[in-house]
Amino acid sequence: MEKNTNITSSRTSRFMFTRQLGLEYKEQEFIKIFDKLEDKCKLYSSLYQFQLEKGEDTNRYHIQGFIMLDDKMSGQALVNRLDKKIGWCQKMISANGWDYTEKHNTSIKPEIFRRTRGTKLQMEKYFKDPNLKNDKGISKREIVVTAINSGASLQDIENIDSAFYVFNEQYIQKARLNYLQKKQIENFPSNYDPFRLVFYVYGESGSGKNKMIDFLALRLKYKIAYVTNYKFHPFDELQEQEILLLSEYKSQFNKEFFQDLIDKRTNFRLPARYGNKLVFYNYIFMTSVLPFNMLHNNDYNQIDNRKQLERRVDYVINLTEENSQDIENELFSIIQKNEELKEQFLKLSYEDKINYLRTLQNGRKQPIKLGFYPILQQIKMKDKEMPF
Repeated sequence: MEKNTNITSSRTSRFMFTRQLGLEYKEQEFIKIFDKLEDKCKLYSSLYQFQLEKGEDTNRYHIQGFIMLDDKMSGQALVNRLDKKIGWCQKMISANGWDYTEKHNTSIKPEIFRRTRGTKLQMEKYFKDPNLKNDKGISKREIVVTAINSGASLQDIENIDSAFYVFNEQYIQKARLNYLQKKQIENFPSNYDPFRLVFYVYGESGSGKNKMIDFLALRLKYKIAYVTNYKFHPFDELQEQEILLLSEYKSQFNKEFFQDLIDKRTNFRLPARYGNKLVFYNYIFMTSVLPFNMLHNNDYNQIDNRKQLERRVDYVINLTEENSQDIENELFSIIQKNEELKEQFLKLSYEDKINYLRTLQNGRKQPIKLGFYPILQQIKMKDKEMPF
């Protein structure tokens, strides 16, 4: 029998599928296949339904089903999990209706071969027609569009029932990015964000550099985008995390790219496998065993060149096990104050924003140092005061 390759490569959590069983009815063999398939479905889903059908035109017996997964995956990944020891699926595509398995005229012995987990009410909830209006006269499609345009996070949009079947996931992600890009242009007219802070944290191995940043992020309720592999697509997981963490950074990037990466420009794009990504992180942390003056040492061998790096880094932190908690507390205060200033800045008029950004365009000449003295020095957030 020739295989059909109608298997989606898109990652989603809801699929409908077909598996051909042949022209001959073999009840005991079919029961074993259904039992194995159901055991597999239980591992990955709390909502599924599939049944045995006989095609009206082809007279072929086949399994027709849908499944809602607990986690997203591609169609091929799901085939590998559900069907690896059973055979192969003819179809595994994104689902758009649970009634795919409600064809009573072609169903064969549903008392044996209809396997269901979950209630009909749940199925209707997750696979409802997106254009159907609720009691307030609003359709699911309109709810999703409103959410995107109001700046709802991807998580909030995903929590809307059937959101990814009103529009596919790629559309929603692109619409979300368009919204964020538009807001970024409104907030920072000169493509320069003075509130994006860069921290260089160095210390001996085992001093707790990454652990300190993890705890700091927990206190701030921020998410971290970790970069640990600097050779193969390091930015693939970058989405809307507030912190970009370059772990154990030892000058792996070339000088020009590194300067762009830690710059405060808002229109910079990072290379990734499935399209370059706009940057939306607010804070960059680099951890290393190298002192700051050793960072890209071969690339900045002249004083003027070294200043290009120094003016992009806001804080250099010498971390030890003894001062780790003090540094964490200090950084927490710094970031909180920075967010307060940013909130005030965003309330300025367009003209005032441009004037203020113009005064800061060159930035500070030297990074502030933390952790070098017994008593942490008082931090002045910016060289120039805010105009309010």
